Amino acid sequence: MRLRAVEHGHRLAQRLKLLLIRVVSMRRVPDVVKTLLYRPEFFGACTPGRFPLLPLLNRAIAAGLVRARVHRGEWCDVGTPERLASLDARLRALQ
Repeated sequence: MRLRAVEHGHRLAQRLKLLLIRVVSMRRVPDVVKTLLYRPEFFGACTPGRFPLLPLLNRAIAAGLVRARVHRGEWCDVGTPERLASLDARLRALQ
């Protein structure tokens, strides 16, 4: 499953939410949407195709199954095919 944000970046509504959080908190906001990792069991009995993630996330949060951590190491934004290709070229040049 590929997330839409990986292919096309965030939708306007998500970009505005992240901007609002940054303005209100006066802190840089980590771009957490692109760093979500799901275990297969998270999707349970979902059928292939499009479906909203929010009900699944709410259920997992209520069950105490959602965790997060701040990554302080090196990070590279590969949120578009062009950025991913750029990183791939840089890594190949190191080999």
